[in-house]
Amino acid sequence: APSVVPILKSSEVDAQDPIFITGTLRRGIVSGRYKLIYDVADNFFEMYDLAVDPGEKIRCDLVSFEDFIDILAEGKVTDMHLTIKALQAKLDPVKMQALKSLLQ
Repeated sequence: APSVVPILKSSEVDAQDPIFITGTLRRGIVSGRYKLIYDVADNFFEMYDLAVDPGEKIRCDLVSFEDFIDILAEGKVTDMHLTIKALQAKLDPVKMQALKSLLQ
């Protein structure tokens, strides 16, 4: 799994670079003002808007992986990088599996 240590040590990190979170039961990504967590055991996503809710008390959405990809592909998230990845994954089953494996 990729490490965040180089990111934390670097003085050249762009604040918009996504940060991946890895764990046994929960995985996720922080990108811009949003944090997405995937609950492996229960197979659902939680999304938080960190600009509005830095304490992560309000879930923006609770969706399945497939619904999450649809939300990204429709451009409903402000991060264009994630939208592009979702659109590519919808067109290519190999990319879809790779994207899903990042979170599982």
